[in-house]
Amino acid sequence: MKRRGWITLGITLVVLLVVLIVADRMANRFAEQQVAQQLRTQLHSEQEPEVDIRGFPFLTQVLEGDFPDIGVRADSVALGPLQQSGLTADLHHVRVPLDELVSGSPQHVTADQVNGHVRIPAATVGQIAGIDDLQLEPAPGGAITISGNVDVAGFPARAAVTAAVAARDDSIRIEPQALDLRLSRLPNLPIALDDQRLLSRFAVSLDSPELPMGFRPTAVSAEHGALLVDATADHVNLGGQ
Repeated sequence: MKRRGWITLGITLVVLLVVLIVADRMANRFAEQQVAQQLRTQLHSEQEPEVDIRGFPFLTQVLEGDFPDIGVRADSVALGPLQQSGLTADLHHVRVPLDELVSGSPQHVTADQVNGHVRIPAATVGQIAGIDDLQLEPAPGGAITISGNVDVAGFPARAAVTAAVAARDDSIRIEPQALDLRLSRLPNLPIALDDQRLLSRFAVSLDSPELPMGFRPTAVSAEHGALLVDATADHVNLGGQ
């Protein structure tokens, strides 16, 4: 009889554990949806971002109103000139009051710290610079190569610029250094120029207020077709009042 009682107790505990795990995961998913809705508004994103609230058990985080580690990915961030930029971020200690989370309409969502990366496509850099069909490639020594269509004395031309790129004074700076020009009417005749006015066409300065989530850029690099910006922010309001 005792053995049967122990078996019954064991089965009950297992069932209870399964129910708690399922409830934990369901609550986790519900909270992820709530945070995703807030971030979609915050980031002016065309789609809800992917949100991953990490850590187990989740319900203890809910009770404390403190989520230590949340991963976010958004592929279509629109803020200021940064149309269609990508964002990945780690949010640390996101604070959401329990009653607001349970209500399904959180009004006060903040993060103590956010670290992330913003991917700015070449087309967006072209919009900022006012250059059509801008293309962007990494170059040796941490530099970048930018090319685009320009007008030179009434003649259409394709210009390529070697530029330094850096995060400085809470801004992203693209500073052209050397220019190579190819007139479209003379496709086999490259012309090397040191025309500061033409070089300045490729200069770009993007300030922190134009970055999502109040990011401050800490480093900038390039890949094929995009700038990659490492950034950080403290005490971020993720939506609500």
